[in-house]
Amino acid sequence: MRDLTTISDRLERFTKSPQPNEALILARFHSDTREYLEAVRFYSQAAKLGPSGSYDYSFEIFSNMANAAWNDIIGFDEVIPSADAILQARPRNANHVIKTASTITRLARKHMRTKEIAIYLQAGLDVTANSEKKSMIDSRHLFMADYTLCITGDTAKALRIKKASMDDGWDNDRDQFFAFSKWCLERKINLVEAKHFARRTIPLVYPGKFRAKIYNTLSDICLAQENRSEAIAMMQLAVQEEPENDYYYELLDKLQNEEKTEP
Repeated sequence: MRDLTTISDRLERFTKSPQPNEALILARFHSDTREYLEAVRFYSQAAKLGPSGSYDYSFEIFSNMANAAWNDIIGFDEVIPSADAILQARPRNANHVIKTASTITRLARKHMRTKEIAIYLQAGLDVTANSEKKSMIDSRHLFMADYTLCITGDTAKALRIKKASMDDGWDNDRDQFFAFSKWCLERKINLVEAKHFARRTIPLVYPGKFRAKIYNTLSDICLAQENRSEAIAMMQLAVQEEPENDYYYELLDKLQNEEKTEP
């Protein structure tokens, strides 16, 4: 509240006299309003206008480029240079490398380009190799499983790595076995077991929005199994659990309309 300057006034002031702090504020504003490419433009300006050796905004640029690609504003290929910039930085920022590897892997799954991300998964493995921090170890296991799945193509081994990385008794812990179900769904593997664990979760969560989320996940699993009728049934249960959530109605309508158009 110390500075109540409007965004339009800031933009006018920046146009007349570009300053790095103004560029940074405008970049953050556009990122918050999901105008990702404008955010990239202003982060780039902030980097150019700042003194030599000042803060590097390459990770913020990558994050906004990745968000733009996730929302189909740009293509997957357009994100690659900003991802490479994180890996090429010297010294490397381990947290940035980990987040970049995770993000680009998720994005590659959406765009069916997972065969092209070995360099990012390997970078993630490299920066987590000698750490004893739990978060680093967890990230390393995820990268190992994804590398085995996406690059080596060994689904069975990837599942073994994932299961071995989880806590003892994970298959009797609601949060852990549901997280495993989601992990499988995201990668479109092991869907029978994923459905089993998702179903086990239903009676273990509160009715309403929590149970609706489980039914939504089950609907996605059924759809991944090409069982549209069961996917619709699960989405109908999600609607019943949380009838005030318009998003579930939209998903249900989409599923039903797609079923009508199928040959």
